[in-house]
Amino acid sequence: MQNLAEYILFQLFSLFFRLYPGNPVKTFAPAMAYLFSDILKIRKRVVIKNLKMAFPELSETEIMALVRKTYLSNAKTIIEILTLPSLSESRIKKRIKFSNTELLKKKYEENKGVMIITAHFGNWEYAALSSGIYTGITHHVMVQSLRNTILDNWLNRQRTMFNNKVVYTGISVREVFGILKSGGIVAIAGDQRGPEEGIRVNLMGIPSTIHEGIAAIALKTGAGIIMGMTVRQPDGSYICELQDVPTDNLPEGKTAQITEISQRHTNVLEQYLKKYPDQYFWMHNRWKY
Repeated sequence: MQNLAEYILFQLFSLFFRLYPGNPVKTFAPAMAYLFSDILKIRKRVVIKNLKMAFPELSETEIMALVRKTYLSNAKTIIEILTLPSLSESRIKKRIKFSNTELLKKKYEENKGVMIITAHFGNWEYAALSSGIYTGITHHVMVQSLRNTILDNWLNRQRTMFNNKVVYTGISVREVFGILKSGGIVAIAGDQRGPEEGIRVNLMGIPSTIHEGIAAIALKTGAGIIMGMTVRQPDGSYICELQDVPTDNLPEGKTAQITEISQRHTNVLEQYLKKYPDQYFWMHNRWKY
């Protein structure tokens, strides 16, 4: 019953925002951000802790200003996700532009498979949707299942409405290998905290655990790696910026190679955290250990 109640509430908000005659993001995101930050204080301690660790040079006043901007960015993303069913190919092309599709097409034409790494930054759901449309190539999007299976199914329907496919993390390693070995594209958010006993990379000057699967799979399959970050613009549109993550000139030893590749794509993420700190999902307890 809880899942159904959550789904009904979710759908009511989705329908309201889709039917709203104006711009729902511009109209309602500030109020939603205030509700989450100042009234409900959803994970606010985690957000403040993360920002203080990432930007120790900022004053308390500057940190709190960044906290407010972060909640506003998150609110915008939530409303955009709620309105995903209203998107068409033409609307996506109007709202989201790509800076370097040639890089992806070149990697794809090498027929070694491509792993596109994104992060919970800007609007990450837009990244694979728009990339599949601009390139005309099916993307296999790796996702974690939600607790609420009804919402999970709804979100996956949106993710696959333009010919992309969903692959669940943790249970489909063989499927991922097969996709890459056949020259396909796999997209995954690679910014989450890894296991405590796992490898560590340097993120914002902090030793940080990371899931080694991306680097390990790339080494095993020979797939190319591209970092794709969807950056929100002042007018509410997006630019998806693609950067190559080299997998050559690696040190000796498998663990050292996995760590080096992981550090390389983490370095790209860090560039964006420094340039657009408010657009990251700081609610995740990235530095739990």
